[in-house]
Amino acid sequence: MPLPRMTELHRKRSRRAKLAKLRRRYRESKSQDEKAKILEKVSRVAPGVKLA
Repeated sequence: MPLPRMTELHRKRSRRAKLAKLRRRYRESKSQDEKAKILEKVSRVAPGVKLA
């Protein structure tokens, strides 16, 4: 595979893994302040994703 495609795939896999971790942290968080911080991080990683 060409190098740009491999880079794209790596970025996509990393983003999915990071979002999975953030989703799990969001579900387990208790305070609204913590949830707001996690939502802010999610919006930086993937702007189109909504957790709530």
